[in-house]
Amino acid sequence: MFRNGSRLLASCVLASVILSGSHTVFASGDIDVSYRYWKPTFSAKVGPAESGGVTVPWVDAKSQLGVASRSINDLRLSWQLTENSKVQIDSFSTSLHGTGTPNFKMGSWDLSVGKFKTDVDFKDLQVSWVKYTNEYAGGDIRHGYTLGLRNVRINAVSNQIDGTEHFTKDFNIIFPTVGLVFETNRESRISGFASLSGAYAGSKGHFYDAELGGKSFIDDQKSLSVTAGYRILKIKANKDNGDKLDTRINGPFFGVEKNF
Repeated sequence: MFRNGSRLLASCVLASVILSGSHTVFASGDIDVSYRYWKPTFSAKVGPAESGGVTVPWVDAKSQLGVASRSINDLRLSWQLTENSKVQIDSFSTSLHGTGTPNFKMGSWDLSVGKFKTDVDFKDLQVSWVKYTNEYAGGDIRHGYTLGLRNVRINAVSNQIDGTEHFTKDFNIIFPTVGLVFETNRESRISGFASLSGAYAGSKGHFYDAELGGKSFIDDQKSLSVTAGYRILKIKANKDNGDKLDTRINGPFFGVEKNF
């Protein structure tokens, strides 16, 4: 689960291109490109951390290191393989920064280790195959399942401003994913959607990604639409070397989607 997944993800992308390329004639709606402006609240704990010979199990990125939330640009691309299946790629990256003075409780003592400047790089890439299993009301309601792979890369570096202490936590995580999707009012100008995906790896960690939203077409050809909704991404990971991560990103999003 914790290993370099670049080759594995590249293979999935290549397979998607080959599958999509097998359709020699593309119909309207075969390719969707969407952009989302995500305005989430970020919270995270990482550990363990050691300073002055004292080891603490967790450091809170927001309250102790001052890492602030930041908007995220989310890009998505999907290929329609058949009438009821598609391949989707979802990718975002962001950088978070903060300055804080960690304080720890050691018995009856309060321990301060000085002021730190922290930089966090967060990258997320998911490749999924979506299969719609049935349709009702002439295709107005549709639901199905997803299978895929997700690569999450988080690098956090904290440097003591008036000292020599230096902390680095690096996570490069591969998750196999399974999930459910639901769409309603597909034949109307305004429609709704929901999805939930996740994975559980026992003591190694887990994640889930859930969203609920709506879409409205703004042209008569139904090729351009705006979207809005709410998304929650939760990741918990434990590495073999003892490093651990517990993070949550949740908040509203607004976007635009173009169908070709």
